[in-house]
Amino acid sequence: MAASSVSVVMAVRNGGALLREAIASVHAQTYPVAEIIVVDGSSVDDTASIAVQSGARVVQQRGATLANAYNTGIEEATGSHIAFLSYDDLWWPCKSEVQLALLAATPMAAAAIGVAEFVLLDAQKAPRGMRRELLNAPRRAQIMETLLAPRSTFERVGPFRAEVSPADDTDWFARFADLGLQFVSTRDIILTKRLALASTSHSAANDRGLMLQLLRDSVARKRSHAHLAEHDG
Repeated sequence: MAASSVSVVMAVRNGGALLREAIASVHAQTYPVAEIIVVDGSSVDDTASIAVQSGARVVQQRGATLANAYNTGIEEATGSHIAFLSYDDLWWPCKSEVQLALLAATPMAAAAIGVAEFVLLDAQKAPRGMRRELLNAPRRAQIMETLLAPRSTFERVGPFRAEVSPADDTDWFARFADLGLQFVSTRDIILTKRLALASTSHSAANDRGLMLQLLRDSVARKRSHAHLAEHDG
């Protein structure tokens, strides 16, 4: 069986100040990744030059949303497995090795997630909508930065939906679950998630109308899957 190869997708817009450190954490992996793809969302700072200097491949984002950035990275990726990292976060050195081993040992799992520690970049304040208990201790996190999955999983679940961005990740994980797919999770920390005041993910979580619509979409998908199962039976 051919060895697994990991493509890392980093969606970045004006992230030059922290990008070098994030990429360094990928290069420090005990299971070396095949490629780092920085999807540049029309940055006006030194994001692109820092990415190239740090050993990443830079591609221009196709579309305007974070969902478009993720989809661009997946389309450009050549690895058997795909993972994600934000420009302001850090992987722990064991991430790719531990998650690939978990997937190999758990054939029923369609993706791996893991434990993250959450720290504040802005010492005085937390992002709007953030649950303060996240800072108390590391915990299992179903987020893009802990995700690693075979390419086939992305083909089954489908692309990230720009129309629900910035809650595109919440929607993707919901569609994953609605298909009956399962995660396997690490027990140890694999990510340092650094939270800033401008965090789009926490702003999205605070949008109750959008979250309610995603829930309705999920219910509709489950009903559709159940109907198809009854028909096939």
